[in-house]
Amino acid sequence: PPCPDSQSQSIVVESAANAFISTVSPLCLTGSSVPLVGMPTGGIWSGNGITNPLTGIFDPNLAGVGSHTIFYELPGNCGDITSSMIVVDDCSSTAEFNEASFSFFPNPAQDKINLSFYLLNNTNNLSINLYSVTGKMVLAKDFKLQKGENKIQIELPTEVSNGLYFINVTGDYNSTSPIIIMK
Repeated sequence: PPCPDSQSQSIVVESAANAFISTVSPLCLTGSSVPLVGMPTGGIWSGNGITNPLTGIFDPNLAGVGSHTIFYELPGNCGDITSSMIVVDDCSSTAEFNEASFSFFPNPAQDKINLSFYLLNNTNNLSINLYSVTGKMVLAKDFKLQKGENKIQIELPTEVSNGLYFINVTGDYNSTSPIIIMK
């Protein structure tokens, strides 16, 4: 052909998001608000008891006694939405469960992780371990917690690099939650 022609177009293919909410143990109606952890970060929170859709703070007093479904939505063409149940108990009975509620922040973390535990009864001995996605333990700490609110700050070791890790809490209370480290 005397007048050849060609055209090209770039196409960007985005991977689909996979929304995730870390588990929250049962909370007392009169307990403190807890930060919720959703991944990947940047999603929008909704549901009974959510005080701010951008920060994901859950207030058990605002939600009231009962089981509450909360939602975490990642916006965009390849977004996702997931839900989780949070139980709020009135904690007025003397035969209540002897369990802790646990939360941590910030997520993503840089140099420190702040942990908050609320114990309904007695004391608890807990071990907190941080694992890489390959299962290598990169941090191990033991604590004795008292009844009520306990706040702990853990310095991350310098050899911990950017990436996805898992906080594993074991002892009288057991939980594993993902955390992103961005130094």
